[in-house]
Amino acid sequence: MFKYVVTGCLLAGYGFYHYMGFNKAKYFTEKSLPSQILIYKPNVGEYAMMTPTFDEIRQAFKDFKGNFVMTGIFLDNPETVKDHHQERALIGALVDPSQKHHVEEFLAKHPEYRVKDTKDMPAIASEEIPYRNPISFMWGVRKLYTKILKYGIAKKIFEGDDILGGVELYYPRGKGYTIEILVPYGKDAAELHKATAPVADFERYYE
Repeated sequence: MFKYVVTGCLLAGYGFYHYMGFNKAKYFTEKSLPSQILIYKPNVGEYAMMTPTFDEIRQAFKDFKGNFVMTGIFLDNPETVKDHHQERALIGALVDPSQKHHVEEFLAKHPEYRVKDTKDMPAIASEEIPYRNPISFMWGVRKLYTKILKYGIAKKIFEGDDILGGVELYYPRGKGYTIEILVPYGKDAAELHKATAPVADFERYYE
């Protein structure tokens, strides 16, 4: 009887592992993150508690008339930051420059948002993983960043033991969505992230 219980638990665990998407994104590619318009709000706070922020921004972008991709740009490493309440992010959407008129219409209705033109940047990108629930999001995404770091060091793209930060893209898929993680690098990525800037200067810099 015990044997069947153990076997059942293992099978259930294996199924849960695949359902949550933890088996995904075993491979990474090097690609370009093209120049786009970033519409965003700066956010300072614990990454694990950002669901209400995303919900608020998702609601606001129902007023955007063109195409966009929801994004979160995370500037700090949760593994090394001293105070999780000071973790910095830019939350909003990326839009193709051809839709600038839609951006202007959106800002007229939502003047609390800011805009920044991003430059074309090389990046390491993960495969898309499905969003199932907050557990899959926090656990799976953290694992992916670790794997990207190892990939970048092995390819001699990253020289240190840390990365500038990550760009997460959220794609609608049926009733849910998938997540693609990109870690840009190079001088333009460093300018975007400004990961070493003190929190006190955060609001001032992103204007």
